Amino acid sequence: MHADIVLITAAILTNPCINLYGFFSCPNHLFRIVLNYNYLYDMGMLGADSWLKSVRTIAGQIERNNQINLERAKPRMLEANKKQLDDGQYHTGSPIKPDYMPSTQKRKGGRVTPDLLDKGDFRDDFFVDINETSILINSTDPKTEKLTEKYTDKIFGVNVKTLRVILNEDVYKKDYEYITRIAQQSL
Repeated sequence: MHADIVLITAAILTNPCINLYGFFSCPNHLFRIVLNYNYLYDMGMLGADSWLKSVRTIAGQIERNNQINLERAKPRMLEANKKQLDDGQYHTGSPIKPDYMPSTQKRKGGRVTPDLLDKGDFRDDFFVDINETSILINSTDPKTEKLTEKYTDKIFGVNVKTLRVILNEDVYKKDYEYITRIAQQSL
């Protein structure tokens, strides 16, 4: 029974996205791996050292895969943030406020809700920083401080629905494929 908890805990704790957003839904394949390892352990065919080594190997590979896949997902996160700005929305989905001044509205063809796009320098300098507890989008452009003071830091980030899609497609799907391969090998 402790073995089940160790493997499932290892899978959960090594996934920063799971820690961040609690999206984890354990695939049946992970339970199949646990059951197979438990059966081998209970039958005396797999020693405790071998079992723990297997758990650590799987957890370590999931963690490495997640780091790689999160890096690969960064451009999609940036594009999603820029699309929200194009739509005049904060990452929360609400409209960016305050509205453009009348002179800016005229220059922007009547656009009232800010999109924070003039020459593109601000957006070109966007970056994503991912650590164990957060996904941070920001910009290195010199106007960043002024824009966040006026429009708040909610101009950075991706709404939860879009972020779930990105994480499911770019991270969890890869975890599922890896766990499926391991489960098939352990049969």
